[in-house]
Amino acid sequence: MARQIIQITPADGWQAVYAIQPHRNKNNPVWIAPLACWALVQQEKGRLVVGLDSTLSFCDQGDNFLGYLSPCERPDEWREKALQYLKQPDTHKRHV
Repeated sequence: MARQIIQITPADGWQAVYAIQPHRNKNNPVWIAPLACWALVQQEKGRLVVGLDSTLSFCDQGDNFLGYLSPCERPDEWREKALQYLKQPDTHKRHV
C-alpha cells in the first residue's frame, strides 16, 4: 500500500536534514532543505506524520535523510550524526 496523505499542515521554520559528502557542500556534511508542510499519512502499518519538501516529496524517503531540524535547533548539532552516517558501508545506508 502506497502512502496516502490524509491531512497537511504548515511546517513554518522546520527543515529536513540530510548527510552529504563534505567536499560537495563547502566541507560541511550537513545539508538542509526547508519543509513545505507536514503531512499526516496512512500507510500499511498505520498513520504517521512526515515532512514534505518543496517538490512535495516525502523527505524521509530521500537518500541520506537524517531527520528534521526544528526552528530552535542549529544545523551544526547534526554534524556528528551526518559524519557517522557517511562512514557506514553503502549496504547499511538507506537509499531509495
